[in-house]
Amino acid sequence: MNIVAADPMARVLSEQEVLALLAEPIPMRLGMVDGRGWPLVNPVWHVFEDGVFRLVVGKTSHKARLLRADPRAYFTVDTGAASGDARGVRGRASVRVIDGDVDLAVDVCRKGLLKYTGTDKDSQADEMLKWARDGGMSVVELTPLRFAAFRY
Repeated sequence: MNIVAADPMARVLSEQEVLALLAEPIPMRLGMVDGRGWPLVNPVWHVFEDGVFRLVVGKTSHKARLLRADPRAYFTVDTGAASGDARGVRGRASVRVIDGDVDLAVDVCRKGLLKYTGTDKDSQADEMLKWARDGGMSVVELTPLRFAAFRY
């Protein structure tokens, strides 16, 4: 894991601290660029495993179309400045959109549900998992080029 200082005034997080942060139910803010060069930022649930972020999106969604067209993204996962424990990571990532791997989409969807809602057994979970099982979701893999990490 390539960790660099995000700010000379901040302490750099260790690899264990980065991994612990990414295991928390903190949404990622995912930055992309549309076809006309305008930035677009969306909050998304993510799962970080084996050095990559994975998230599920609708196969025909605007996010999926943009990331297929330009497989580069910017991400940030942080606690925010108001929490009294401002810490986070951000950076550039290469993107791969995986279509048609239903088992992977279900797996990532289930892990995201458990991480962010604590269950994969309610009506919201049933609806999302059905969508994944029916082939309506793509998996987006973000491979960070580096992590700019900070703690204030």
